[in-house]
Amino acid sequence: MPHNQRLSRTKLAQILRVTLPLKTGPLPLCLEMSINRGPADGALLVGPATFTVSADSSDTDGSINKVDFFDNGELVATGTPSGNNHFFVTEQNVSFGPHTLIAVATDNGGRQNVSTAINVIVNGAANVTITSPSSGALYAPGANISMAVNASHPSGIINKVEFFSNGNSVGIGTPEGSDRYTATFSIAEPGIYSIAAVASDSSGITTTSTAINLTVDALPTITIDSPVNGTVFPSSTNISVTATAQSPSSPIARVDFYANGDLIGSATNIVTNRFILTWRHIPNGILSLTAVATDTLGVTAQSTGITIGVNTPVPSPGEFIWFDDTLPAGAIKHADGERRLVLGQLESCRAFRLGRTPIQKLWAT
Repeated sequence: MPHNQRLSRTKLAQILRVTLPLKTGPLPLCLEMSINRGPADGALLVGPATFTVSADSSDTDGSINKVDFFDNGELVATGTPSGNNHFFVTEQNVSFGPHTLIAVATDNGGRQNVSTAINVIVNGAANVTITSPSSGALYAPGANISMAVNASHPSGIINKVEFFSNGNSVGIGTPEGSDRYTATFSIAEPGIYSIAAVASDSSGITTTSTAINLTVDALPTITIDSPVNGTVFPSSTNISVTATAQSPSSPIARVDFYANGDLIGSATNIVTNRFILTWRHIPNGILSLTAVATDTLGVTAQSTGITIGVNTPVPSPGEFIWFDDTLPAGAIKHADGERRLVLGQLESCRAFRLGRTPIQKLWAT
């Protein structure tokens, strides 16, 4: 029977095993019955649930002796009076499944009347987890985004998994094997998007996954314009380091400059794509410079490094330089690198040939 169909008093009396009035006179009137803490007629609840049922009852020629509350024909408890003919009961750990809630009022003469039924469904929550991609993943505008979710339910039935981006539906999951659902969609506009999956069980109760954030943006490009790779500067020189950075989808927020992996300064420029840093108090030695551009969505890109020397000649690719046993970035071990050589005060050194990538440091023991 549909949950919104009202039972006759006789049928309700048969189900509830209550006694219909045996004497004439007005019946006690159960004027109102409502579930005060959330559920209403037709509500879908995640269980096990706890809720309070309340009823108002009055009798024109006597008094209300008690109000009993029933769930699916079983007595839950006799209601607690709270004044003004108001009675309530709290039902705890309500089991999964459909529930018909009814109040039966009994007056001082033993006559009874039955309230209108309220129907609710209690069901368990599903387990919904986004397994791919990882939160923070980067996608180019318009690129396909492949989503995967594991969704399961205590009843074993998942009717649907739907994917949402910033609250807007972007697709229905396709079942793939046990508890796995996938979907593919794309987002054209750059931005940071909150992605969630919503599973619906056989009763229509929904469970939402923990959301992940995806960034839709194109990678910036950045190059160091000056100084020129291989330039040698005298000691105590201030160097102007200039980079060009741009992004096809989001403005560049800043450019960070690094020497041998250490941050030496940052530059912002809201007018052009050129970013300039004046580097002061520069140490002597061979230095590898890189620049990192960050756009307004937090996406970064690093330039190709250049090598400069300060009061130190910059080696050319193919030259031999003496290092200790720690191989610097960009250097490769030469065939005769196991030789022990003595050159001035340099001892226990190994020979390496400088590769195409600029070295970062020069070691000696």
